[in-house]
Amino acid sequence: MCNNSENQNSPSPQISVWLGIWGHNLNPDECSKYIGIKATETRRQPDYFVKNNNPRIGWYIGFRRREFDDTSDAINELMDTIWERRDKIKSLVKEHGFDLSIACNITIWEDRPLYSLRPEIIKKLAYFECEVLFDIFDYSEDHEVDSVSEDDT
Repeated sequence: MCNNSENQNSPSPQISVWLGIWGHNLNPDECSKYIGIKATETRRQPDYFVKNNNPRIGWYIGFRRREFDDTSDAINELMDTIWERRDKIKSLVKEHGFDLSIACNITIWEDRPLYSLRPEIIKKLAYFECEVLFDIFDYSEDHEVDSVSEDDT
């Protein structure tokens, strides 16, 4: 199930999924033109991290905080967007020495998703030969941790 709502009052988990290409001398407009997909977002490395006046630039395609019941469904939605352009993405990264990663961020307000990677999703992720990152942000009431007193140690 997917719902594009960004209502944090909903009990459903919200999942963001991104494919990012980043590196020095990356031109986001040229990436979009070469791949044939306009970036959802671009980012520039903050100045305090830049060395030799050569910032890393990022080109991203994906979505933020959509309601899903299953991580595989969320990742599959991204794959549906990029799969026809997969060879272009890999060749761009290889030709220019850019970095490639896929990220899945899960925000929990009350309900949790099924944390799954179905076989067809694993195959698609493996095709890109890149890191796959997962972050979980749990804001549910039952996530609260009791403090440990000195008597408990």
